[in-house]
Amino acid sequence: MINQHNNIIWGKKCTCGQECFILQNKYHPWDEDVDMEITIVCNKCNNKVTIDRESASLYYDNKIYSYFKDIKGHVLDIGCGGGFLSRFILNNLMPCKVYGLDVDEGCIEELNDLAREDRFNFNKSNIKNIKTDYKDVHIDYIVCRDVLMFIENIDNFIDDISNTTAQGLRFMGWYIPTNKRIKNNVSPDEIALKLKERGWSVNVEYLDWYKSGYFINCDR
Repeated sequence: MINQHNNIIWGKKCTCGQECFILQNKYHPWDEDVDMEITIVCNKCNNKVTIDRESASLYYDNKIYSYFKDIKGHVLDIGCGGGFLSRFILNNLMPCKVYGLDVDEGCIEELNDLAREDRFNFNKSNIKNIKTDYKDVHIDYIVCRDVLMFIENIDNFIDDISNTTAQGLRFMGWYIPTNKRIKNNVSPDEIALKLKERGWSVNVEYLDWYKSGYFINCDR
C-alpha cells in the first residue's frame, strides 16, 4: 500500500561514484526559482559534496531514467509531453522507433528536435484512441510518467494497452487521492490487480524519493 509523502530527493554523485542525497519536502529540483545548496559528507570517501539545484535536477532526472533502462524495440510514450522519456530513450537506448502520444498541441513545438529524427513519430491524439491509432503498429513497450491518474476509464485503458503492446509496460506516477486534478481514484495496487487479471506479470515499487510516487513494471 502506498505511503503518501512529500519527499523529493536532492542529490549528486560524488567523484568516488557514491550517491549522496537527502530526502526533503520543501523544494523541487526542477523549479528554476529555487536557490538551494547543501553540502553533505560522502559516507564512502568522506569528501564534502556540494549539491546545488542544477546538480540536484540532473540527479533527479537520472533517478527517473534508471527505471526505464531496459526499454528496446518499438516504444510508445503515452502522454509524452515535451519528450522527457522519449528523448532519453532515443539518445541512450537505441530503440527501433519511439512513438510519442499526447493530446496537447503545445507539445509539438517542444518536440521540434525529435521530429527531425527518423526514429521518432508524434501523434496528437487522445489516449482513448490508442486501440485504433496503433492497431497496425507493432509496439514492444509502452511507457508513461504521471499519466495514469488523469485517465478517466482505467479499465478501458488497460484493455487497450494490453492489446497494443507485445512485451512490457513501464509506468511511473504519483497517487494522491485527495488531489482535485485526478480523473480516477484507482490506487497503484488496484491497477496492478487489473493488469494481473489480463495476464501480466506485475511488480509495484513505492518510491520514497518521488512525491507519493510508485513504479509499475509489467512483462508478458
